[in-house]
Amino acid sequence: MRKNILFIILVLSIGLLVFSLKNDFILQNIATVLWSKPIAVLGPDIPFTIDNVIVNFGNLNILIVPGHEPNKGGGEYKTIKERDLNVQIAQEIANELQTDSNFKVIVSRDYYSWNSILKSYFDKQSTEIKNFIKDHSETMKSAVKEGTVSLINNVYHNKADEETVLHLYGLNKIISEQKVDLVIHVHVNDYPGRKYNKVGKATGFSIYVPESQYKNSISSKLLAEAVFPFLNNEIATSTLPQEQKGIVEDQDLIAIGSKNTLTKPCILIEYGYIYESIYSTTKNRKSGFQNFGRATADGIKNFINKNLKIILADRENTIN
Repeated sequence: MRKNILFIILVLSIGLLVFSLKNDFILQNIATVLWSKPIAVLGPDIPFTIDNVIVNFGNLNILIVPGHEPNKGGGEYKTIKERDLNVQIAQEIANELQTDSNFKVIVSRDYYSWNSILKSYFDKQSTEIKNFIKDHSETMKSAVKEGTVSLINNVYHNKADEETVLHLYGLNKIISEQKVDLVIHVHVNDYPGRKYNKVGKATGFSIYVPESQYKNSISSKLLAEAVFPFLNNEIATSTLPQEQKGIVEDQDLIAIGSKNTLTKPCILIEYGYIYESIYSTTKNRKSGFQNFGRATADGIKNFINKNLKIILADRENTIN
């Protein structure tokens, strides 16, 4: 009888040991798959550096979005079109970032068309995107009605047409579904009410970030604060009263997560005003855009180096 009891105790002890080891293995693999515990996966003796993160988690994915559609939208000054300037600046940023093999960079469009993967997504997922918009709109309305979110109006923005709205929210949806680590929207500003061939009253650059009640506001503001000083070495801060602080919170811009539609760091940079001298000639644009690209890329690297834990934690909010 005593031998039987000892045998049962031995079997139970072995079973508990196997379960414990198996459980630890499962938890470690869940952490690896979900990106939820990077320090635990890396281990206490492995420095938490970008090189070690890349080895364990893969490249950091950066999406650069030249503002507006390939064939419409954006400000114009004489023969200069903002939507084309945005592509040129975006490509300079991409060129700088692509010199670092740790980054995978996608530019969402060129002069003529959207990236083929994005174009296919917009076309095939239009119903799902509309439902995404509807769901977030209803949630936002409920939050405002319940008093958990306050509506804040700041800078006036032109309303986007239906196609552009679909594409912008479509980008927010695909960013939520894929491992996109941060997003930069590229724009050139324009003064409200200015005639196309006249110079406006404001100059200088600004960076728009999600308003503080939105879930991606903290990481986005950290990104903006990392980029701002580098750009400020190249161009003065905006003189428009609402933009004079340089970094501007906004609730309404779809690009940076209107209706709480983004979880990832996302900023929209206005690289000065379209009638400023830097845009007046091809020569000015070439040197100026190279400086913009280098400064923006340096700011992004600055953000990444200081906020690796935040970036990896944000991957927990990725659907796939």
